[in-house]
Amino acid sequence: MNQSILWSGSAVGGTQVPPATPSKPSATSIGGLLIALVLGGASGLGALYYTQHGFPWSSDTSSNGVALGRAFVPVLASSLADGFEKAADLLEQGKTVQEANETLKATFLSAREKAFQEKASPAFAAIVPANSEPKDENAKKSYITLFRDFASGLRKAK
Repeated sequence: MNQSILWSGSAVGGTQVPPATPSKPSATSIGGLLIALVLGGASGLGALYYTQHGFPWSSDTSSNGVALGRAFVPVLASSLADGFEKAADLLEQGKTVQEANETLKATFLSAREKAFQEKASPAFAAIVPANSEPKDENAKKSYITLFRDFASGLRKAK
């Protein structure tokens, strides 16, 4: 495009119109945009983190059950792996598949029970002591919540 003055109207007696030049963005508008992008990104990352890990300032105890469930998954996986290892050993020794499967099941159940007693049972017993019933409706609701949160944590674990 020719940068000379453009003419509008007829070639004779028209008015002069300078060419349009784009305005440059000011430092203020660029700074404001950058601040908005940084704050928006930080807010998004924070929301993503806290939806996955719970809010630390929450007085709700459900995050404890979820965390407990998440932490228990590796223990379960390890218990199951131990059972498979023992079953494989039996198969190598010439035992039947049925004997290996029974050993797998027994090993896993035993290790799971022991791990639950050591790792998770104290949290449950804090609400309702072992071999007893909830003392009132609030304790029962808390116990139910802990069960559901623990299950949720088991499902959410990676």
